[in-house]
Amino acid sequence: MIIIGGGLLGCFAARELSRYRLRTAVLEAREDVCTGISRANSAIIYAGQDTRPGTLKSRYCVHANKNFDRLCAELGVRFARPGGLMACFGEEGYGRLLRKQKKGGQMGIEGLRMLSREEALEMEPLLNPEVYRALWIPSTGTVMPWELGIAAAENGAANGAEYHFCQEVLAISRDGRDFVLQCEKETFRCHALLNCAGLYADAVNRMAGADRYVIRPAAGDYLVLDKGIRTKVNHILFWEKEGKEKSKGMEAVPTVEGNLLLGPTERQDEVCDYRTDGRDLEQLTGDAKQLLPQLDLAVIRSFSAVRPRAFETGEEGEERADCFRVWAPEGIPGFFSMTGIVTPGLTCARELGRDAAGQIAAYLGAEEKKTFSGSRRAPFCFRRLSPEERAQLPPSDKTDLICRCEQVTREEILQAIHANPGAVTLDGIKRRTCAGMGRCQGQRCMTEILKILAEERGVPAERVMKDGPGSWILSGPVKKGV
Repeated sequence: MIIIGGGLLGCFAARELSRYRLRTAVLEAREDVCTGISRANSAIIYAGQDTRPGTLKSRYCVHANKNFDRLCAELGVRFARPGGLMACFGEEGYGRLLRKQKKGGQMGIEGLRMLSREEALEMEPLLNPEVYRALWIPSTGTVMPWELGIAAAENGAANGAEYHFCQEVLAISRDGRDFVLQCEKETFRCHALLNCAGLYADAVNRMAGADRYVIRPAAGDYLVLDKGIRTKVNHILFWEKEGKEKSKGMEAVPTVEGNLLLGPTERQDEVCDYRTDGRDLEQLTGDAKQLLPQLDLAVIRSFSAVRPRAFETGEEGEERADCFRVWAPEGIPGFFSMTGIVTPGLTCARELGRDAAGQIAAYLGAEEKKTFSGSRRAPFCFRRLSPEERAQLPPSDKTDLICRCEQVTREEILQAIHANPGAVTLDGIKRRTCAGMGRCQGQRCMTEILKILAEERGVPAERVMKDGPGSWILSGPVKKGV
């Protein structure tokens, strides 16, 4: 059994498949998990009020939201449920909020309540005083997307799933029942194949003989504010903009790390290179000042995210497709695909992975293992210790601070490198430890982290320094014949 793509969906599919008596492998074109779509999004766990009642998306979203605390506890991942306020500034926006409240009630979302201007401002004093009404969604939550995906990958690996990096799939053919996957240097075989290739899922579909959908990427930019800002936002905020045609409104997310995340904008992006757009960032800054006029806009970084919007060609041309499901195209036995999974993909990653695993296990006649463990112990994290707990630690790698902005120690960097799967780049260490994500953005710690990475990976420091941040530092053989 092979999964193509090591993003959130691929990692959760691998974790769920590791429950069964199967040999499961993930082929990832990059050097680590969660390097594409999964590395950048709004980090919101949605309640489901924006989905259409009765759909698979709505059922999965509502169910996932209710069980997200337990999932994160199992995987040792931080999760916060500050609740969401969806604000509007006029009658048109208010009408949409009323419809969302009605839909949410039909789906069994608990606690939805329409707030007056006064109630909204009492809950969120930084809101623009001209706010018209706001919909209170208490079950809305937030999680670090890459932290969740990495935890799922590690838990899957602990249960037997294998990860093979720098293995871009170039061609897929059939040999009897088997799929044969040709990568640049290796060839893999499997009885069942799951496509979780994100932005490139349509290309993988075509290689397998299924060409129903095409991916048209859309990008959006975000701003990250410093943890030390004087003004704080208490809840996840959604701006339901006015206008006859619904436009993308801004979101403000107090993250589990303590930063405030603002965004996204929206634009077409055929390149998918994750570059930000100056005009979009100006628009985002203006929106932030309009929604939260008293907010201290102490920006420490900006980034871009890309979403894989799927389209289907019909008699009237190309139309947007809702592909929120595990697709098993007719005539290609053993091939399964998650194509064009967008919001609430983060919320529903475990549900989609479980759906795919169930279908694949049924196809292969695989039984569940009695030895599966869904628990993962959270790694050591110095900054989350109380002052008393820190004082009890003797001088060691656990107290040797490498990144002072984020209070990351040498022990945490070593943990990130030696995990399974482990970090082989600076970005991989950043996603696992938050080193370099603070106020100085790594200016004071990246050189030392590069030296540690080079030493632990057995690569000359000169090469690492020459290649620079994000370079691929790889070691170890790749297995064949999965």
